[in-house]
Order: sequence, then structure tokens, then C-alpha cells
Amino acid sequence: SKAFGGSGGFLLTHDPADVTLLRREANPMVFGHSNMVTHMLVNAESARMHLDGTVTELQDALWANTELFDKVNSGNQLVNAGTRSPVRGLAMDTEEAAFDGAVRLRRAGILCFPVFYPVVAQGTGLLRFALSARHTPEQIQA
Repeated sequence: SKAFGGSGGFLLTHDPADVTLLRREANPMVFGHSNMVTHMLVNAESARMHLDGTVTELQDALWANTELFDKVNSGNQLVNAGTRSPVRGLAMDTEEAAFDGAVRLRRAGILCFPVFYPVVAQGTGLLRFALSARHTPEQIQA
């Protein structure tokens, strides 16, 4: 749902008793309503993208971008550096420094999100960068 904007799911089973159990018990798991057609279409497109290799291609590009971001910023102690997460953070000593940094970066055409307490320690801040497969090497190097 988060990555593709769909909802719902499916289950494959060999045992007819499982089907009976799921039909009886699963309704509360879907909040008592049917899935919307638009969500089912997103699910079908997501499945197509997984099967035709699109998702693998995008993931490869994403991980290449995170590696480049880490390399370009190797002099900084980035939160999540070297992990399989597209989110990176730069810890700041004060909330003001985080806010000012976000404003200066925005003016330079770079969008990042300043993060404050309770996500980080009170009085400190964090610049949060969310990388994507669509970022170009030039954007990351900037």
C-alpha cells in the first residue's frame, strides 16, 4: 500500500478448509468493506511491474543512488549510511541549525525535511533526505 498506493491482498491455498476459515474470519481484517476497484487496478499494475522486471530495475537504481549519496557525503556522519534504506539523515546540534539548513538547501533547489523532537532528542534537529530511483547522479552530487 505504501509503495504503490493500492490495498488488499490475496492468498493461495491448497486446503479447502483454509478457504472456509478465511471467508469466515478474514472480513474484520479488511475493515468490513470490499476493496475499491481503483485499489485493485493499482494492485494489478504493481503485480505487472514485479513480474516484468520494472521493480527490480527501479530497486537497482535506488540502491545505486543511496550508495552514491553515501559516497558523496562520506565526510559526514549520516544516519542510516550504508543501510538498505532510502532515507538518510544529518544530525544537527540545534533545532535552529536544522531549520536553517533546510531553508538554505531549499533555496539551492534541494528538498529535505527538518526533523525535531520527539523524533530526535529535544533541542536537536535532523535533516532528513529521502532518495528515489528517479534522482539523477547530478542531483545527488549537488
